[in-house]
Amino acid sequence: MSCGDRKATKVGILSMG
Repeated sequence: MSCGDRKATKVGILSMG
């Protein structure tokens, strides 16, 4: 998991949530 992945995951969770 790269730094970019971490940021993308955070945004993805907010979008999916």
